[in-house]
Amino acid sequence: MRFDYTGVISASADTGDPIVIFRPEVRIRVHGPNGSGDFLALVDTGADNTILPESVARALGIPVVPGHLVLGHQSFLDYFTATFIGEDYALDLEPNSHLPQITGSP
Repeated sequence: MRFDYTGVISASADTGDPIVIFRPEVRIRVHGPNGSGDFLALVDTGADNTILPESVARALGIPVVPGHLVLGHQSFLDYFTATFIGEDYALDLEPNSHLPQITGSP
């Protein structure tokens, strides 16, 4: 599946002028004991763990450490082959053999 990067306005580190930064973000659904919700999450190959903000965790009943919604290696990138296509501002994610299979009816 291909995901286009999200463009956000930021300040240039050199001049402070507004510039567009492109980030590899994907929309995900998070399930917890108290329900589920859809969120935009940054895919970060430098992150060791997958991190949820405290507000999301509380709303869904998930015990986690406070932080931002970041998809790191543990619990996310370990299950996908990720290809970052900088020239197209896109991210390809393909499930790999480590992705757990869900059985049963929805």
